[in-house]
Amino acid sequence: MRSRRTVVVLTLILAAAGVAAAIAAIRSRPRGQEIVSRTFPFPWTVRVKDMPQGLVAEPGGHWQLKFDADVDLSRHDERYGVFTSLVVGVAAELRYDVAGAYRQGASSFAVTARFTTTGMPIERHDGWPRMRLVQGKGGSPFEAIYEYELPTSADRRHAFSGALDVALPEDTPPGHYEPKIYVFARVAGVKDPIHLAQYGENWAERVPPSLALVKIGQAADPHMPWTIMAKYRYRGQVGTLPLKDRKNVEICARSGFPAPFTVRPGIYDIAPSFPTIFPKESMPPVDGGLEVVPEAIPHHLRFDEGIVRGRVEGPDGTIKDLGEKPMEGQGETGPNLQGGPFRVDMSETGRYLIHLTGTITEDTGRSFTGGGTYVVYSAMPLSFSTSCKPGNSFLVGNRYPAKVNVNPPFPADVDVIVDYYPNSDASRKVHWEASGKANVFGHFVPYDKPMIEFTEPGEYVSYVTTRYIDSQGRLWMHSQTSSGVIAPEDGPLELHGTRTFPYDIQLYNKHYGGVKIFAGRPDVSSSFLSYTPAPMPDPYAPYDPRDTLYIAANGFNESLVEPHLTMTLRDTDLAKRLQKAYAHRSILIPPSIQPKVGRWHYLQDVVQVSTDSAAWFPADDENLDELPILPVGSDGWHPFAFPGEGRGGGVHVPRRHSPRFPGDDLGVPVRRDRPVLGREPQPLRPALQHRSQRRSARRHVPHPGRRRAER
Repeated sequence: MRSRRTVVVLTLILAAAGVAAAIAAIRSRPRGQEIVSRTFPFPWTVRVKDMPQGLVAEPGGHWQLKFDADVDLSRHDERYGVFTSLVVGVAAELRYDVAGAYRQGASSFAVTARFTTTGMPIERHDGWPRMRLVQGKGGSPFEAIYEYELPTSADRRHAFSGALDVALPEDTPPGHYEPKIYVFARVAGVKDPIHLAQYGENWAERVPPSLALVKIGQAADPHMPWTIMAKYRYRGQVGTLPLKDRKNVEICARSGFPAPFTVRPGIYDIAPSFPTIFPKESMPPVDGGLEVVPEAIPHHLRFDEGIVRGRVEGPDGTIKDLGEKPMEGQGETGPNLQGGPFRVDMSETGRYLIHLTGTITEDTGRSFTGGGTYVVYSAMPLSFSTSCKPGNSFLVGNRYPAKVNVNPPFPADVDVIVDYYPNSDASRKVHWEASGKANVFGHFVPYDKPMIEFTEPGEYVSYVTTRYIDSQGRLWMHSQTSSGVIAPEDGPLELHGTRTFPYDIQLYNKHYGGVKIFAGRPDVSSSFLSYTPAPMPDPYAPYDPRDTLYIAANGFNESLVEPHLTMTLRDTDLAKRLQKAYAHRSILIPPSIQPKVGRWHYLQDVVQVSTDSAAWFPADDENLDELPILPVGSDGWHPFAFPGEGRGGGVHVPRRHSPRFPGDDLGVPVRRDRPVLGREPQPLRPALQHRSQRRSARRHVPHPGRRRAER
């Protein structure tokens, strides 16, 4: 709860204290298992019976959920079509695996367990996941549905009871699963049921209601990812994770690649933050793209029942015990600690090991652990310039340019590490590194070591670290990570783009109207043209490098610039597999672009760019050569939710691409022993170390209204 302004009048203080006590009393009670969705225009409530007996199950067994449902369809309109039945479904994502490590399923906010071959985190938002029992593909091993046929009477408020019986396959991976309740309407003439929330505005911002975790098989207690120093932003990172968790999950930096967390010398507040519960506060304040990130994820945690312990190991090896503090309620990014956060003096530059651990309980009595050993550097900021910029891609035959120019021009120690993955194959990794000292002008090039050559298509990741200790014994430091593609001159696919604005949507047209590839720029008003009416919301980024787009830097009134690329595949079989994986049998067009008069539109058999974007491609043979580039897995959302063999999609830049794209049998398995991102800097060489111790889209429909950023 956000802090409130202090009231100095005594009576108001007493009144506020009484209200706070009442709120605390309400929070202290178990919330029960009542799931409520107030999404306009069709709110619903599902009350669960006997959930405590359903907190555990076994592979090959059954998990049953008895429920009472109330669904309000009183705002139904003829334009929505004829609703024939309601479908109540439960689907559970694997939230903590057999070892208790956190996983995320259909949506990743702030924290992700999906990585490229090089170990870079992949942020992705899919909104509502597919259910195998509803959409016929994708889904989870933990699913069940109950269908209620609507009566023909005029009554539009429906109350009914039923049971959801989940038959768990024998090979269901052990772990803790998070069941979520969904309510769909089956519409006459529409192939797949439509989620009721999709009839409302901004439905992509809604988080599906969830039940308490269900333990399947023999699994360790769940371990939550906790960050520290979340209010001290560093290069697009909001806090840092412990070393233990970074082998499995990573923070989505959004505006840069992960690097060792570094702060200026000073005194800092240390307390746990929960990025999996408070995603919006755990993401950098990038202008745009946060509209689909919720303030908080539904949970059953008791923030008044937990404890946190801490100790700090300084650069000189001195250990300070911080003691322990109980949790006393919910804060902005995690629990409030009794007496406030721990205070840690990091005035001495160097490497700090902060050991912060604790537990928190759930309404059900289940205990969660969190924390571990965090690495934080205290250092003066040292800038440098590299020939390889973050995200730079190369062509086959190129060599990695390891030149570094330090600024200020200190004779700093420089380490450059490159890991190269030919054909995106982790087992073929080629490791290259060079270390040395920049000259008095801050210039460093490892002339004595041949540069690594990229001889095949694939991927690479590089780590550059500079360190310098001045005459006062202070450490100056900076790190940079880069990752990209090594592409062939002529590959198996070709990318397409557009140079026009989204306008003139024609839902009655075979291909829904929209824009044409490489069409001339229409003479329309846009928000980056001064004093013009009816600004267009989303100009497309220039596809051709000869094009230039000017946008006004005026905060939230500026246009969002989003490239839309499609691809032509020379491999027809792969194109068909991708189309099959991406296609949706039924799509409800968002209310904001539905016709004001007449029936609403349900698109059939289309490929959608992303769940929170109104851009579709017909899924037919005629459009096989123009598939949108989507960050999806082998056949839907579920490979990332279970059973521990997630696949990373291909990465691309305009006109260049990775040889691997997701298909039925393509992709790179996510390694559980992936390298820790941001590659911790190597120890200083002996002389300096001693000194330091002394100082100790061809045819598609873009959204014409306010676009939520595609993720």
